[in-house]
Amino acid sequence: MPVDIQTPYVGQPIVAKDSFFRRLPHVLEPSQKLRFEALVLSADTLEYAFQNMREVATRCGYQIDRVSSRDRTALLSSAWTIVDHLHAARQLIPHFFRDEPGPVTKAFLATTEVAQHFRNKMDHLNSNIGNLSKSKKLRTPLFGALSYFVTDEYRITSVGPELVNGYIMTIMAGSIFGGEHLPAVNPVGHGVAAPVDLFQLSGYGETLLLGTPLSMLSKILAGLEKDAETQIRIGVERLSAEKGIPVDELSGHHGGGLVVAVKVQFGPLAEADSPLGLSLTSASESGTPSLEPER
Repeated sequence: MPVDIQTPYVGQPIVAKDSFFRRLPHVLEPSQKLRFEALVLSADTLEYAFQNMREVATRCGYQIDRVSSRDRTALLSSAWTIVDHLHAARQLIPHFFRDEPGPVTKAFLATTEVAQHFRNKMDHLNSNIGNLSKSKKLRTPLFGALSYFVTDEYRITSVGPELVNGYIMTIMAGSIFGGEHLPAVNPVGHGVAAPVDLFQLSGYGETLLLGTPLSMLSKILAGLEKDAETQIRIGVERLSAEKGIPVDELSGHHGGGLVVAVKVQFGPLAEADSPLGLSLTSASESGTPSLEPER
């Protein structure tokens, strides 16, 4: 599928920081709330992984000796993180459509089918090692080949940046046995967001453009958020009328995304093997859950 040159994905937020999805009413049915929150976490992870991949590729440029073992690992692990969370998103999204999905959602599901195939290959990693080792055909490395286009030479024209030249980069991990096939991205005919763009992961005879489905997902979630907020507000207003509880009280969000720091004071009576945990108890009147130590 061609890259959407009108809205290239370069790491911009997929779900806005002030999104309704981040402050869902506490009265929302738990399974629905969990699905929305799972989508948000996957979207945030996709955004982070793509930004990280782009930052590393930009820093390394096209100088091969700048790409350290850590950089190569960062690039490939970010690509596979994107695969994992695209696979998660494509499982969740169909649940929100009672009727046939729209064209963007259909395109997203079709594009990310490769991510599902990749995920299945990793779920059967050990057997795939055996198959690859015996193959007499051209094969991609076990964890695929990541390719992208990088440039620092372009001129600004009246219609936007015009590329002068650039480099096709291809990254792989592991040893070379002979017979490896390393698909390389072709920038011809694609819009390129300098300095790096067109990330693609190839493996097992398939290729996934990593930025394209993220741009699609952003559009899908924007539309889903608008519809969900409208429907949920109508439901809250109906419940308010039935129960006689103010809308603001029903619409409250109990918070989340906790970061907890517990100071530990060591002394002669410390019990090294005593298990410790934290449990969330009932919410206080302010709508903030309280924390209690759990042993």
